[in-house]
Amino acid sequence: TTEKEFKSIVITALVNEGWGPGLKDAECFMACDPTAGFVGELNGKPIACTTMAKYGDSFAVGGCCIVNRKYRGRGYGKEIFDAAVASAKPSRSIGIITGLSLMEEIHKLYGFHSQFYGAFFVFNIQTALAGFSELSKTSPVKIKRIDEVNLEALLMYDTAVFGFERHAFLKKWLRMTGSHARVAIDSEGSIVGYTVARPMFVQKGYKIGPLFADSEPVAEKLLKAVFQELLRQQDTAPVAIDAPTEKATKLCERLQGKRSFELV
Repeated sequence: TTEKEFKSIVITALVNEGWGPGLKDAECFMACDPTAGFVGELNGKPIACTTMAKYGDSFAVGGCCIVNRKYRGRGYGKEIFDAAVASAKPSRSIGIITGLSLMEEIHKLYGFHSQFYGAFFVFNIQTALAGFSELSKTSPVKIKRIDEVNLEALLMYDTAVFGFERHAFLKKWLRMTGSHARVAIDSEGSIVGYTVARPMFVQKGYKIGPLFADSEPVAEKLLKAVFQELLRQQDTAPVAIDAPTEKATKLCERLQGKRSFELV
């Protein structure tokens, strides 16, 4: 797909399903992999879409797989996802994020195994700020803006945590219009975490991701800094986050996030 098609078909489908994609997600994913988007057509009409972003020669991430409700139950979803998986094989390992209800079927068809259990949460900023623990106050790490840190060091940190290099993607992601990126620096000047809050596509609000941190206090301090920045701008729109681990899920629950759906 082209970037225009990615926006008009893939991003629109995500919005309709309630996934809350970011305003500039298409631009970022296309910078990472121009072949990341797949659109299935029936008689010249788009009826399905999926994504498979390839990070180099060893890893790929499958995102949404959405079929127009009118055409579901006819095998079109499997057909387009098969094409996406084929584009990543045989050299790459593949990771996907899916709803809990689909995991059993995906395991049966493709052999994927769940590596985490989490959920999608939506926050009210003011309510969340009241839920941070003393850890976010006492942690000695400093929170800096993206332009205050060494970009190459941050890219290296992301590769170490994510497990695969994705520099082209991050150079867009970290500086997209309207985003708020924050980096945690310890007393020795080393990066120990970072996060990005980006504007959502269509609906008013922000989506956080990734949130990487070497410890829970660092994660709290990063989130708190982003929430406070949004509040200073008098922006009280909802904030959403995918929480893919048990610790992340518990933190989101403590901050009184509203659980939307479960992820594996």
